[in-house]
Amino acid sequence: MLDLFFFSCIPATRPPGMCHHESEFQCQSDGSCVPSTWECDGHPDCEDGSDEHHACPPRTCPSTLFRCDNGNCVLNSWICDGDNDCRDMSDEKDCPTPPFRCPSWQWQCPGHSVCINLTTVCDNTPDCPNGADESPLCSKSKLCSLSHPGTFSLPVRKTQLFYGICKFADLFKFN
Repeated sequence: MLDLFFFSCIPATRPPGMCHHESEFQCQSDGSCVPSTWECDGHPDCEDGSDEHHACPPRTCPSTLFRCDNGNCVLNSWICDGDNDCRDMSDEKDCPTPPFRCPSWQWQCPGHSVCINLTTVCDNTPDCPNGADESPLCSKSKLCSLSHPGTFSLPVRKTQLFYGICKFADLFKFN
């Protein structure tokens, strides 16, 4: 009985015009018959895609859904989420590129999309492509740590200025 069910799911190949007109669509290349509900459903079911022909009406989606280029509808919240929900990548095209950011335990080299470990900033070995992690401000950061031993946090890049922060003092701005 199971074999009979399995074979009944495989599209039947019949001579042209022999599919059940009311309930089946006949694929052009191999004559296989697919359910008529599969015609113009946005998914090519025939080997040659003939069930998604040029006469298919354009598909519409409710305003709560996004219409994919292939006519599929997906949730608006799925647009630009990194997943190919439309199956044609149309929900992932023209997405804004998120700004480059380093994890909290790393420092971003100014002007580059490069992150280095915080422990390598001001260690007398340039790690950034432009050597910015070994700037002249490193010696000023040592002054801060000398005036308040153990309290200096590494320089952080903000706009075009470096800042050193002593925990017991206000924000020091080094020009």
